[in-house]
Amino acid sequence: MRILAFDTSDSFCTLALAGAEGEILRARSEETGRTQAARLAPLTREFLAEAGLEAAGLDRLAVCTGPGSFTGLRIGLSFARGLAQALKKPLFGFDHFVCTLHALEQRNEKGPWLILRESLREELFGGLAFSGSAAKRRLLKPEEARLLLQAHPGLRLTGNAAPVFLAQYPECAERHVALARAELPLAASRLAAAAEKPPATPPEPLYLREADVTFPRSA
Repeated sequence: MRILAFDTSDSFCTLALAGAEGEILRARSEETGRTQAARLAPLTREFLAEAGLEAAGLDRLAVCTGPGSFTGLRIGLSFARGLAQALKKPLFGFDHFVCTLHALEQRNEKGPWLILRESLREELFGGLAFSGSAAKRRLLKPEEARLLLQAHPGLRLTGNAAPVFLAQYPECAERHVALARAELPLAASRLAAAAEKPPATPPEPLYLREADVTFPRSA
């Protein structure tokens, strides 16, 4: 079995390939900025060619569903859905909090966890997970995150927004566990490999904030 996973939640494209037992076969991440939509398809072809595979040789697909950039998430999900439909392969979606907890479990890191994801705004995307439970997800300000860490001495910190948070509160640095970008789609590919059956509905993006929309003014 070969499972290809995507993460396009920010200004990058990250791909990961795993085998039937969740073994890591290959991973690649590329900063794409505004060329993300144009770059994802050729990058996927290059990635599979490097692995000696064609798209038809894939058994399952997976995608990280957010939270993250509205544009990035739409690009990744649209591409993954189109590819899955063309190949007639199942597509699995897992949010970044689920993927983060799975990646930490694979490392044998122990929680509880405060997972901070970058929102590019004043508030952060936060997930709080105790005793192996699913992360409770919400928006929170950096000061709220500091108070949570202060209130729970055993709470550990991770996520791609942790460096931003620690620049403001360096006293929390000893709680931090860093994850490489590729670890999250790799977690998604392993979770898809372990799933007993395909999802009943296509994956949807996880948004914790409404999109910033500017409506045209009426004449």
